[in-house]
Amino acid sequence: MSQYTPDIELPRTYKKEEHPYIKFDRGCKLCELGERVQRHNEEQEKQPRAKYKQKEKVYSVGGAGPDNLNDVKLIILSDFPGHYESSESNCFPMVDILQNQETRKKGLLKPRNAGSFLRMALSNMYNLNTYTDCWITNAVKCNPLEDTIKESSHLKKCNSKWLANEFALLDDYCPTVPLLVAGTLAFKALSNLYPESKTLLKEYGFNGSRRRSNLILGTGPISRGTVVTFNPARIARSEPRIESSISSKYKLSVTSNDWLYPPIPGSPVDLFIKDLRFLTPFLSCS
Repeated sequence: MSQYTPDIELPRTYKKEEHPYIKFDRGCKLCELGERVQRHNEEQEKQPRAKYKQKEKVYSVGGAGPDNLNDVKLIILSDFPGHYESSESNCFPMVDILQNQETRKKGLLKPRNAGSFLRMALSNMYNLNTYTDCWITNAVKCNPLEDTIKESSHLKKCNSKWLANEFALLDDYCPTVPLLVAGTLAFKALSNLYPESKTLLKEYGFNGSRRRSNLILGTGPISRGTVVTFNPARIARSEPRIESSISSKYKLSVTSNDWLYPPIPGSPVDLFIKDLRFLTPFLSCS
């Protein structure tokens, strides 16, 4: 796996600025998940902390990608923001993965985060700059913290308020751009986004939709070649692992070291990469 070393000017959404077209409220309180996030932040404010320590706040996370939606080459829909996403208020951030001396002596690496893994895989396989070529978003916009996401309330409310409007604009600007669905919750959101495919998706199910080469969603001018795979967070915690680093505030400079590549046949990473290969015909003609 080659090194991923982009040096780009990040789009507005990665600078925590509002996107020109797709709007989102980082302090959303639409459901109890958003309210829980707000209560968590209020509790953190009350905690005595040393001045040099950053308070452990979390935020709702909207979609992120190029300022001009015509530049989108791939849409990525995952489940919900994880720890790094909610603390950084960004989709799939590449973060420092530090190792202490004892860990290095044992020859072990700490788990990389989902952002590092997914961005590197797409960059290496398809030469995509995942910050300027991809629109990345989640089906549920809040980190559930220790709560459980309820499909009937959390997913439905989040989809109707944010995701439906998000995809309506994406359908207008890039109606034939392929879609990577990464996770079971994201897969369930498809029935809300493309109701005409609800029966088909129910028949296939999540596992039946994986590696299906002819899964097309949408009607009329909207025709999305769709690939379904696992949530990259689960894959990123498996072997082999990657170290990544990031420097500068808004200029990206990342270097990566492979511990073991190619991946072990049949390993989670190997299966994930095989899933991503089903994007090839869709990306080549988009």
